[in-house]
Amino acid sequence: MQSRGFHQRCAESHVGPLESSCFESAILGSGHTFSTANEFRDAIYLITKIVQVHTFRNEHNHSLEDVSISEPVVRCNRATTMIDDVIRSNPDYLPRQICKDFRRQYGMQLNYCQAWNLKEKAKERIHGVPQCSYKLLPWLCTRLIETNPGTIAEYRCSDDGHFMQLFVALSVSIHGFQMGCRPIISIDSSHMSGPYKGALFSASSYDVDDDMFPLAYGLFSSENYEDWLWFLEKLKMVIGERDCFEVFGSENHAHCYRHIKENFSSFLTKLNTKGRKGKENALQMLDSIAYARLDCDYEVAMDTLRTFNHDLAKWVEENNPQHWAISKFKKMHWDKMTSNLVESFNSWLRHERHYNICVFFIEHMDKMGVLVLKEEKIALNIGKCENYITYLYLGSSMKVSNGKAFWKWT
Repeated sequence: MQSRGFHQRCAESHVGPLESSCFESAILGSGHTFSTANEFRDAIYLITKIVQVHTFRNEHNHSLEDVSISEPVVRCNRATTMIDDVIRSNPDYLPRQICKDFRRQYGMQLNYCQAWNLKEKAKERIHGVPQCSYKLLPWLCTRLIETNPGTIAEYRCSDDGHFMQLFVALSVSIHGFQMGCRPIISIDSSHMSGPYKGALFSASSYDVDDDMFPLAYGLFSSENYEDWLWFLEKLKMVIGERDCFEVFGSENHAHCYRHIKENFSSFLTKLNTKGRKGKENALQMLDSIAYARLDCDYEVAMDTLRTFNHDLAKWVEENNPQHWAISKFKKMHWDKMTSNLVESFNSWLRHERHYNICVFFIEHMDKMGVLVLKEEKIALNIGKCENYITYLYLGSSMKVSNGKAFWKWT
């Protein structure tokens, strides 16, 4: 059988008559079997001797499907080695970008599913198989406690042996919080983006320079009331005998003002209060209520809002101002009105959240060590009193300068 246009593209060849004995070992058709590999190889060689093309006319009449079939291919194991270094430096390397890079650099067309599989294979080559990482968790917790006395590292499993909860607070975090941090803890949860997902619970505080100080974290297979209760119970073991945290009660719970303001704005949109300008005025009135430092200033701001719109004033009263208004919150606030601190923690571990649980465990310790060494270096330089100038700053605090940067110390 001749392919379409074959007789036009190839000139007639002058091949001598062939004897029937030449086809004794040839391939006879579908289902033909061979006893050895050498016998099969000889049959293939025989076919190449029979069919000869003397002249080829470069006039193509094939379809685009033939072109796609003829594109270069590469094995999955080989392709993963091509992106190993990129995945190490950029865990956020998207499958869409993998497709573009392979097309541009290697002339290979990958679909999204193939690129996603390549990325997962590369992550397994770098960090190991995710299923096996949970088997190392008991050993990691034991070794962490042995090498860092005072560390709290506990995990729980279900009755059938599946991972459920993990709580970790390094000894340096516990000691640092008790010795030099403000008695304020920001608590939040975020999603893990590793192979088994889950939730990351975090607790952070402010150091004397108002920077983020990681206190503890927890990894959970889900996020529910029982998980939060277990995490907070373990957190009480960390904070010690600080006056502000005898118990976790409602009087110690401050709400994030940014979220309060967003809810208030949504309520304003539903009311459609006096257009855009009216909405801006109402938000400014809410700021006056939240940042009022005296009860009399709070009442004046509430009266102004009540005059503007009675429903808005009622909304404020029903949404527990004692948890977010400065004048109504009875505990020390230090003007910390939002939970932006937890966003800093999430950004601090934005790459590590892509890893499996054991890699996350180790990477967190490494980053915490770098953070502590940085603070220790600053403290040692200040202690040497070499080219550092000290200024009085807000009462009992000091501001230290080396001519290029400032640090606040209490």
